[in-house]
Amino acid sequence: MRINYFSGRIGWRVVFGLGFFCHAMFCSASQAKLGPRPSPSPSVIESQGQPLDALIQNLEKNFQSKSTHRIGVAYQSYQKKNFDRAILLASPFAQPASKLAPTDPYIDYAHWIRFQSYRAKAEKAIQQKRYLLVNHLAALAIQSYLKIMETSPMSPFNRPSSKDLASVELVLADANWGLNHGKLAQSYFEKAFFRLHSQNALISVPPASFAHYAAICHKDTNPTCLTWLNKVKATFAAQSKEVAAILQEFPEISDQPKIKPFRAQKLVQFYRTGDLDQTAFTAALQMSLEKASSKTTQAWTQFLTEYPRSSYRIRAKYWLGQSLERDQEKEKSKQVFTELRQEAPLTYYGLLAALKTAQPINEELKATLPLASESDPSLQPGEAFHLKRSQELIASKAYDLAAIELREIKPRDGLSSEFLLYLGMLNSIAQNTATGLQIFTDLGQRGFDGIRTSFGLRAIFPKRHFDLIEQYSKINQLDPILVLSLIKQESAFDETAGSSVGALGLMQVMPTTALETESDLPIHLLHHAEDNIRVGTTYLKKLLDRYQGNRALALAAYNAGPNAVDRWLKAVGPEINLADFIESIPYKETREYVAAIIRNYFWYTYQITGDRLSTLDSFWKPLNTQKPSPKPQNGSA
Repeated sequence: MRINYFSGRIGWRVVFGLGFFCHAMFCSASQAKLGPRPSPSPSVIESQGQPLDALIQNLEKNFQSKSTHRIGVAYQSYQKKNFDRAILLASPFAQPASKLAPTDPYIDYAHWIRFQSYRAKAEKAIQQKRYLLVNHLAALAIQSYLKIMETSPMSPFNRPSSKDLASVELVLADANWGLNHGKLAQSYFEKAFFRLHSQNALISVPPASFAHYAAICHKDTNPTCLTWLNKVKATFAAQSKEVAAILQEFPEISDQPKIKPFRAQKLVQFYRTGDLDQTAFTAALQMSLEKASSKTTQAWTQFLTEYPRSSYRIRAKYWLGQSLERDQEKEKSKQVFTELRQEAPLTYYGLLAALKTAQPINEELKATLPLASESDPSLQPGEAFHLKRSQELIASKAYDLAAIELREIKPRDGLSSEFLLYLGMLNSIAQNTATGLQIFTDLGQRGFDGIRTSFGLRAIFPKRHFDLIEQYSKINQLDPILVLSLIKQESAFDETAGSSVGALGLMQVMPTTALETESDLPIHLLHHAEDNIRVGTTYLKKLLDRYQGNRALALAAYNAGPNAVDRWLKAVGPEINLADFIESIPYKETREYVAAIIRNYFWYTYQITGDRLSTLDSFWKPLNTQKPSPKPQNGSA
């Protein structure tokens, strides 16, 4: 739910990479600008590739570890809030009986579980106002975390240490505030704020902590205090609990005008120009949308000849088929649509081509499991370290911990497709969905045949949080498959996802929208699955009501804001059809977003109900222009 990406506010999916867009429109080798990755020779496949299911079954047999089993049990105790037991189970690892004893390979997990447990106990003690105990527990937590850095340089917990240490510093700050140690509390608050701000995570601070900090600053106001208070005001919506917390002590802050950043004028300027293929594609598309040129077919044919590896190739092929159909070249048009359906069955345009030919697109997917490899000679030492640990943790069914290790292995061109397939499957087992989807996307860009299979379909379209989705879809009278399709595109099921414009969680809810939906909701709760889905589905329902059930318009408004969609509709007129409307969307982000959700909806419907949609009419209903629709109060541009 982001706003006007042309103004420079780019959503997290853009940062996530073009590969995730290919997850949006999915995946033929010809979409990659560098072309398809050369396939291994048959001899390499025979020596390295094994059936994927056999490799997964071998995990439990080949990667059993007593250490991971005990660590897994300790982590389960922590998850069940049995913190003392978690600390007890982790202690033999963290504190070997003899200094001469070999260091356990999972000693960092032992220290991390102790850290998390001590922190949780400290947070509980804060609620009980046992401030001296808080100081003791927080000190033990920090000691445990520092042990990770000392003993395990390759630990995955070293990278997010800034946020983790900040969470303990906030607890220490609140405790010392309760003990009337104002200067010490202020020091801890500002350390935590700095760590979190550097990670763009200031929204994780609860309103009570801001209230305590403001109370300390009120007693001894200084420039540092005022800087942080103004940062809070700039970070959160004016009506949020977080801003209200500081206004109790500093009401004058609300009257201060918003500071506009200074922009120096220079004597030189950089001019952006489109790539040659982009310029040619835009010109041909304009002819197609205007339906005014007899040279449209020639333009598309020339484009595909001159730019055979363009990222626009799949779209161009669809519009070539459309142009041939308009020229009454029915056999040629059918041939183009058939080729497109076969080449890219999991894309939005492959779906449109299948609907044109009335051929079942699911028949393009093979039923066989692809071959995979559990190793790759190009792995770096650190990657091999994290891979082995993830395998051992999965074998012990410690899936949450395996996901932590797997996030340290990034897909890259130097890794074989067979290994990436195995790595993607490990991420799926560990429910590390965002990374898994990125890997399967990369395989699709390479033209890897293993993706165009029933296995690939299940891997690319996972079903997460579906019980919650059904619950709140029913409350808001929404189609749960539509909500599932939107969440896949918004966050790839990552509860912690956040965009550069501030959208948060599974449905990428903007804080201002959340507060207009539930005025008393603390912003950090948007990272909780249930709170996020509850707010997001309520807002989606408002948009669907505004656009009289037109799903495509509501989805476009969810991404770009309803005011932008209203402008587009005014420009193109109410008589436009679904495909032409999507192509006419001027925001690349929104155009790809709407198309991808439609693609998601088709395949999720097929998976969940067994039905194969023969039309996309449910996404496009003509608007009754005589009856104005109510505007949702959302603050979008």
